[in-house]
Amino acid sequence: MTEDSDYWKRRAEALEAALEALRRRMLTLAEVLPLESLRYLQEDAAPQSTGSAAEVLEGWDDDTRLLASDVETELRLLWERMGR
Repeated sequence: MTEDSDYWKRRAEALEAALEALRRRMLTLAEVLPLESLRYLQEDAAPQSTGSAAEVLEGWDDDTRLLASDVETELRLLWERMGR
């Protein structure tokens, strides 16, 4: 093989690995997202407005605090999914 074909082979392998990782992530999302959310993701809906990013994020509060009850709930759900 030439260097050029090795390059394309590596690129193809990297792309296949990335696609497999994306597939696994999508399957994981399907397990944890509510059904309504999955239906929304399937729709080919156009955005309701054509506002700029600044308009879309106006009033957005990105301050997130993790509470002990959040951790407790997530761990309980994880154990339930694991069948314990």
